[in-house]
Amino acid sequence: MEINWEIEDGYAGGSRPQTITIPDDELEMCETDEERRELVYEYIQDDFEQTVRWVFRKGYDDPDWLFA
Repeated sequence: MEINWEIEDGYAGGSRPQTITIPDDELEMCETDEERRELVYEYIQDDFEQTVRWVFRKGYDDPDWLFA
């Protein structure tokens, strides 16, 4: 099953939809809708942690200025 998700950060524009694929056999092992929901959330959270990262704004690449 393919699931599309995206991050809402409160800023206009810049939408970047993400797509994950959950193996059908894993979904079939779930006995309840709640288990399926949890599985989907786990896949989305894992994808988020692997794909989304923060960076300093251009011009602030060296964080040492924060600690001076």
